[in-house]
Amino acid sequence: MTTTVFLTFLLMFSSLGATSDAVAGEYILKVMSYNIAGLPYKKPNGGRFTKMGKILKTRRDSSSAPDIVFIQEAFMSKTKRVQKQSKFTSRKNGPKRGFLDVFSSGLIGLTDLQITNSNLQTYKNCHSWDCQATKGILHIRVKIPGLDIPLDLITTHMQANAGSNEQKVSAARALQVKTLANFVNDNVGERPYILAGDLNLKPNDSKKPSYDILVKDLEITNAGEVCIANPITCEIDTKTPVDELWTSTNDQHFYKQSPELSITPIYAIRNMTERSEDKTLSDHKGFEVHYLIKW
Repeated sequence: MTTTVFLTFLLMFSSLGATSDAVAGEYILKVMSYNIAGLPYKKPNGGRFTKMGKILKTRRDSSSAPDIVFIQEAFMSKTKRVQKQSKFTSRKNGPKRGFLDVFSSGLIGLTDLQITNSNLQTYKNCHSWDCQATKGILHIRVKIPGLDIPLDLITTHMQANAGSNEQKVSAARALQVKTLANFVNDNVGERPYILAGDLNLKPNDSKKPSYDILVKDLEITNAGEVCIANPITCEIDTKTPVDELWTSTNDQHFYKQSPELSITPIYAIRNMTERSEDKTLSDHKGFEVHYLIKW
């Protein structure tokens, strides 16, 4: 079943029994999270960032591009080619220390939707060489076509497995989870939202306690987990291994609904698998989820 046919069927099905309320509506929001590996110590290859942008531009030209692209590890100036080539009209940067990109959070949000508000937060706890960056949180609030209330979206890049002291790494990550929870409570509150990023957390390894605490404290649902459990209502791309949607990846998608606004993942894919100079574009794949937003 093609994605277009699948989504058309789902929208037709979801409209059954709908009321004549003029304010009711729905929108399919496409959100991509992508760690582009723009690290300063890696061999510069601006061509791969150019190609990333051109891939997104081709999708924009065909009206199939993500509405939101959250980028992690944009630490080099050459990573700006992603936005330049993709032609997204709006860009928000994450926290930054000083004037050099190498000391920034590496977080970027790209979109053509109207951004009505944004907030930043730096993680004060880190360990080893991961402290060279200004890792943190980027929050944007965007206007969804037809929806009166803007929607909140958040990305983050959390503590990596830096150094040899696993206890200190876990402690830093646990404190970052607490910072993220406080940030969401302060800036989003009870509003529905989507969280997508490189959390360096998996549900099935030694870091699981922090993962469980995050899910519990924020009362969020993992989109990949939902898609795996509900293949009838959430289509998984045929070339995407299901474990890369949840259990074996540090890249995660979460969401939280409200009584007034439902959020349902209906399609998931690991993409950006093209190559540049016979090498992968990044050491991460893109992680894109399509959400059916209904109000």
